[in-house]
Amino acid sequence: MKTHCKDQQVRDSNTAHDAQEEKPLLKQVRFITALTADPEVTSQGKAVANALVFVFWNRAEGYARPGHAKLAQAAGTTVSSVKRGIQSLQERGWLCVQPAYDEQGDPAPNHYYPIWKRADSKAPTGSERPKKARPKPPEPIVFEAGNIRLTASEYADIEGKVGDLAWPFFDDLQRHPPEWSKETWRGGLAVRVEDWARKDDEVAELADHEELVF
Repeated sequence: MKTHCKDQQVRDSNTAHDAQEEKPLLKQVRFITALTADPEVTSQGKAVANALVFVFWNRAEGYARPGHAKLAQAAGTTVSSVKRGIQSLQERGWLCVQPAYDEQGDPAPNHYYPIWKRADSKAPTGSERPKKARPKPPEPIVFEAGNIRLTASEYADIEGKVGDLAWPFFDDLQRHPPEWSKETWRGGLAVRVEDWARKDDEVAELADHEELVF
């Protein structure tokens, strides 16, 4: 929702905030740093904010009041981009805009009030980043043969596939390590596991048949 300065609330809040700040430049830098970290503010909004805070902000008056053309020139963009940038800043709660009029009652450049307290929190709303999960430590290698390196889970997976032939399967690998490279050993091992798994099935079928004959 856009933030408009329709009453004194925002201005009074900014005045109180100003009274607590000893160094205006520090306040400006903190504000822009926090605003820049908000991913929901558009690049147009960030350019406009930089111009308002560092070029046009009048400390004595407590607001900035450039026309759209001057603001576009300072921000290095177009008037239409300035308008979209202002909208982005309002929607994210970084800026309030108060319409202004001259002595004849005609529209004059708006008054722009940065909402300084918006930068007081450690991170602006919307900029929180999910904490990265700690990477799991690598599994130790439990079997080696030539370039083959198997972790405990990989070893167990092969045991499950070759069944009762697991011991002779791994014994054969160690006695006669295949000449597979570091890049190809996994593919070669997968083929060999399939062959031994078929052998295990044949042995099981033969055993079942002999048991029935007996």
